[in-house]
Amino acid sequence: MKIVDPSSQTNDISVTVALRQAIEQVTGRYGEAWIASDPARNTLPPADEAAASGTFEPIHEPHRHPFLELCVCLEGRCTIQYEDRLLPLGHGDVILLPPEVVHCEMPEATRPYKALWLAADFKRTVTHVLFKDGGQDALLLEGSQFECDYTTNHILHHVQLEAKGGARHRLAFVKTYVLQLLLHTLRRLEENEGEQRPVHGDWKDTIVREVGEYVANHYGRNIRMAELSHQLCVSGNHLNAIFKAATGRTIMRYIEEFKLDKARQWLAESGDSIQTIASRLGYYDQYHFSKTFKKEVGCSPTQYRQNAAGHTR
Repeated sequence: MKIVDPSSQTNDISVTVALRQAIEQVTGRYGEAWIASDPARNTLPPADEAAASGTFEPIHEPHRHPFLELCVCLEGRCTIQYEDRLLPLGHGDVILLPPEVVHCEMPEATRPYKALWLAADFKRTVTHVLFKDGGQDALLLEGSQFECDYTTNHILHHVQLEAKGGARHRLAFVKTYVLQLLLHTLRRLEENEGEQRPVHGDWKDTIVREVGEYVANHYGRNIRMAELSHQLCVSGNHLNAIFKAATGRTIMRYIEEFKLDKARQWLAESGDSIQTIASRLGYYDQYHFSKTFKKEVGCSPTQYRQNAAGHTR
């Protein structure tokens, strides 16, 4: 997925505006079947058949994560791969994605599409707007995040219970909780706008900073995208796209460069063995570390240490 600078787009939309639009659409159609999992709605063909037809174009690879996500289609038409099937989303439709469900966002290939995404894991709530024009560009226009408060956690608890259960009037309760979640998120966002109004880049800058802080605190082991996604409550595909748009490199590349910088420092300044340095940086073994180091730096760790010692004499 490619992220373009939203300041150059004429169809920009803030999270606050998107939330208001979502609430207006949901309340205006409250009695209709706007929850994508409603059995009254027809599902599309299996995901592989629909994708092969060229009608729908995946924005990212199918993935799963340990937090709940909610998507409201604000413009155009989209389908969400939900395990091995596609659920259609039109104007004002909503889909709830429980934790650990394999899913993928697939808008129509040649039409503009805009959606509000809300993710929550009982620690934080992250909301962002995604726009796709009629071509290849997909934009994360703006985002915001809050620590979950009691009200948010109460809503999340009940919406997850109703979404996965088979109780009578289940969908009616799901609709109620979805609306409550949107309204409560909007209220919190509006309350914070007076003191710290979100501007372009702020949320993305926060994401990049938190990735950097997490890597700095956990570089001694093999950090995976799923781990970062869980920590920041942002899907791995979006997280990597945000990071790359801001820094010009993927998160995995950043982690590798961070470890190599540490390795150079320790090789030049400490007497630790290469095996010890490899272990401290979370490499499988000394061989893997040495192979990676030589490929990236151009010489072996031993040669680098000798060269560094020569320069200090």
